[in-house]
Amino acid sequence: VEITKNLILEGPNKVDIYDPNYITINDLNSNYMVTKSDINKIRDVIIIEKMRELNPNVECEILKNLNDSLNYENELNFLLSKIVNYNMIIITEFISKNSLVEINNCCRKLNKGLIYTCAFGLCGFLFNDFGKEHIINNPYGKDDKLYPIKNIKKGQKTVIELEKSLEGFPRFYSIK
Repeated sequence: VEITKNLILEGPNKVDIYDPNYITINDLNSNYMVTKSDINKIRDVIIIEKMRELNPNVECEILKNLNDSLNYENELNFLLSKIVNYNMIIITEFISKNSLVEINNCCRKLNKGLIYTCAFGLCGFLFNDFGKEHIINNPYGKDDKLYPIKNIKKGQKTVIELEKSLEGFPRFYSIK
């Protein structure tokens, strides 16, 4: 919802939303456009009017899959067939690696941008692919490093233990 809101406020010509999932109690923690009375209703149907109110200059629609036999393969094929209609695809729900690879390959073939991101409480991730011509220069000359968290221990000082790699990682402390 936050990404869609920011995108609509930016003012593209059109934004389509595809989220045929039912609202659950968990959505109340992360989706400020739904309420308790929206539980068991379809997400995109509930939020579309609120999204339209954000910027009347942006056409906001629900992308509908009219296929009655909606299963994993049919849904993926439906989504792959729609990529040609867009400049950017943004996925914010966890999907399988195989689906991501298929969607990414389709986006690359059609020269479309892809953003795949999910948040899981304190943790999250982001994957971008804007095609072969998109180059990011690193002005600082340092390689990015990944620090996977192994454990968090609360106490007088909170200790965050990191997984060790070949070179090993130090412990990080936060002071209360």
